[in-house]
Amino acid sequence: MRRLTRGSIMAAAAGVVLACSCMVTPAYAAPETVGSAEEFVAAVQDPSVEEITLSANIDLDQAITINKDVVINGGDHTLTNSFDGSAAGEDNALNVYGDVDVKISDLTIVDKNGGNVLTALEGADITLDGVTLDHSQSSAGAALIVNDGSTVTMSGCSIKLGADSWGGVAMEDNGSKVTLGNPTVSGDAGKALVYVDTKGADITQYVTDADAYQIGRGL
Repeated sequence: MRRLTRGSIMAAAAGVVLACSCMVTPAYAAPETVGSAEEFVAAVQDPSVEEITLSANIDLDQAITINKDVVINGGDHTLTNSFDGSAAGEDNALNVYGDVDVKISDLTIVDKNGGNVLTALEGADITLDGVTLDHSQSSAGAALIVNDGSTVTMSGCSIKLGADSWGGVAMEDNGSKVTLGNPTVSGDAGKALVYVDTKGADITQYVTDADAYQIGRGL
């Protein structure tokens, strides 16, 4: 039988440590840079991609659903949705669902059909920094929908409304919250920046900085 010395045991242990260290997966996933609709969809659907950076303007050929934590760096580019779907949510540019944390910055998002620019549902938590929500060319809907206990925090953002827009932000009486952060609003000045679809609703329960804006309530 081979005798195990202290030196041989230590050498074996060092070999195991070295082998294990070579197999460790990095804890941080590198940002995914995308320049086409196909690349953007693939990055959104890949659970290992935690950060997405746009390198060009992108025209979407389908509605995008986000159901994971992710950071999207727009790089001052534009994401445009012209897809006219028939099922619920298919007309929207971006749909964020579930208990997820999504951060979007320096991006213009445009909807050109009868949908919403951005929809937050089922408890989603979204932070928008330097984002333009352009609903000026859509035939229905709103720039932003916040429902089902979701939270949206805006900073340095812009909202563009059209003749057929319901308003800037549409909400229901279900525990959702939005912080507007003094957005720049352009387009149809007759539309409420925020519309809560509940008669007599206490707007301060839903909009943290409501006093500074034109707010509508359900009839």
